Amino acid sequence: MGVLRIYLMMVTVVFAVILAGAPGVTARTAVPRDTASAVVARAFSGSRIEHYRHSPAFRYEASVTPAAGLWDRIRYWIRWFLSELFGAATGTPAGRIVSVVVLMGAIAYLATRMAGVRQAPLDRGTRHSQEVFLSESDIHQVDFTKAIATAASTGNFRLAVRLWYLSTLKQLSDKKVIDWRPGKTNYAYLTELASSPYRGAFGSLTADFESSWYGDQPVRQERYQELEQQFRRFHQQIAAS
Repeated sequence: MGVLRIYLMMVTVVFAVILAGAPGVTARTAVPRDTASAVVARAFSGSRIEHYRHSPAFRYEASVTPAAGLWDRIRYWIRWFLSELFGAATGTPAGRIVSVVVLMGAIAYLATRMAGVRQAPLDRGTRHSQEVFLSESDIHQVDFTKAIATAASTGNFRLAVRLWYLSTLKQLSDKKVIDWRPGKTNYAYLTELASSPYRGAFGSLTADFESSWYGDQPVRQERYQELEQQFRRFHQQIAAS
C-alpha cells in the first residue's frame, strides 16, 4: 500500500505540472491591433531614381581591361626594378648621391651609344696589349699588307682578322662610300651602306670580325684562311666598282 500510494502521488504531481504549465512561464496575451493611427504609404521619387540610375557611382558592370602587351610588361618590370633598386639605395644622403651618379653615367652611356660612338676596333681589346699597336690616326698611314702578313706568319690570326677589317674600312673610306671617323661604330657604317651593294658582304665580315675580336673567339688557321678569302673577294668587289 505504501508503494502504491507513492506511485499515485507522483502521477498526480506530473498531471498537475502538465495542466498548470512549467514553473516560471506566464501566459502571453495578444497585443491589440492599432486601428487609431493613420497609415501613410510612402513612394520613391522618380527623378531621384533616374538620377541614381545614370550615376557612374552606381554602375556595377565589370569593366573590360585590355590585356597588357609585351612592351607594357617590359616597361612595368623596368619601373619595378628601378623603384626597388633606388628605393633601397636612397635611404641615406650618401646612397642618394651614389644613385644620382650611377643614373647620370647610365644616361651618358646610352646617349653615346645612340649617337653611334663607342670604342673603335682600333682601341678595343686593349687587354691584349701585345696585339694593339695601331692608333686611330694610323688607319690611313699603316701598311696593312705587311702588317697582315706579319700577324698571320706568327700565328696571330685574331689580329690578322682585325687588320683585314681595318683595311676594309680604309678601302671603303677611300672610295667615299663611308665617312670614317675615330670612335664611330661598325653599326653606323652598316647604316651608311644600307642602300649600297656592299651592305650584305660587309655585314657578314663585320659579324665575323666582332665575334673573333670582341667575343674572344679563337681563330684557327683553317678559319682564318676562309675569312682571308672573303676579305680578298670583298676588296676586289670594292676595287672593281
